[in-house]
Amino acid sequence: MAQKTIKTSTLIIVISIAVIVITGTSIGIWLGVRNSLKDTDHPDQDWSFKVTGDLVGDDFNITIKELLNMPQHEDEYSIKSAPPHTTEKYTGVTLQYLFDKEIKIATSATKVTFIAWDGYSWTFDISIFENNASHILAHSKEGVYYDSYPNGGDGYLRLVMPASGEDDFNGQYCIKCVVELRFS
Repeated sequence: MAQKTIKTSTLIIVISIAVIVITGTSIGIWLGVRNSLKDTDHPDQDWSFKVTGDLVGDDFNITIKELLNMPQHEDEYSIKSAPPHTTEKYTGVTLQYLFDKEIKIATSATKVTFIAWDGYSWTFDISIFENNASHILAHSKEGVYYDSYPNGGDGYLRLVMPASGEDDFNGQYCIKCVVELRFS
């Protein structure tokens, strides 16, 4: 009888350890997948944005998959518009990299306009993006890809620029739903 109790106890211990290992592994895998975005996880692999205007060559599109395969920058930004102001982690490609390595801008171009899905736009001097790795074209916030505007999201891309000071309400130029960059 004592031997049967030992076998039962051993079996219960083995099953308990197996459940702990399997549960822990499953949670670890789930967290790992959830916290490491891959280009194949993006909801619309074929989506692209336009690059137009004063370029060396013709206007062209950059797909979201191409953007996700470029060097990524992740940082915390406060976007201030209407209170409350929150600081959140955004991930994307720096405009410095995009303008230096991916877009051949004509020497005559001095401005870039970011155009949103609904036509809202904001124009900047290109010079503010030179030697400045803090301005990004973000594709995700807090580790989650943006969803499309028609699906109720903020669009697949958002221009994210840090506030220049405590009184800088930068929300108006941190454009959501970016669909085009126009150089002039």
